[in-house]
Amino acid sequence: MKDFKIVFPSGYSIKDTNNDNIDINVIFNNKQVFFATFFTVKNIITLMKKEKTDYFWADSMVIIESIEKKHLRNSIDSILEEGSFESIFSKIGNIEDIYGSNINYKKIIDFSNGFEIK
Repeated sequence: MKDFKIVFPSGYSIKDTNNDNIDINVIFNNKQVFFATFFTVKNIITLMKKEKTDYFWADSMVIIESIEKKHLRNSIDSILEEGSFESIFSKIGNIEDIYGSNINYKKIIDFSNGFEIK
């Protein structure tokens, strides 16, 4: 499952790559779509202070140093290589379920390269 594309469901509008979070869909050429949210350590601290809480958790959470696109792709590559992808990411369906029947893997452009679904 090494051939994958990254899609940012809410877009990629990161103001501070060291203090933010982002939802990510990872799409494989077998049509499966998985989801996770990537948080920076600084963002977790910011959110805890804002909510005035002593803990933080999120389903399908990945902690990353920086939310630069290259770091996101490298992290996903590493997670896949380690074999822990399906333990971390949540399967949310297939391409047709998420993006509609007129979209296929070839039409999805990898957002980590700065493009959108056509």
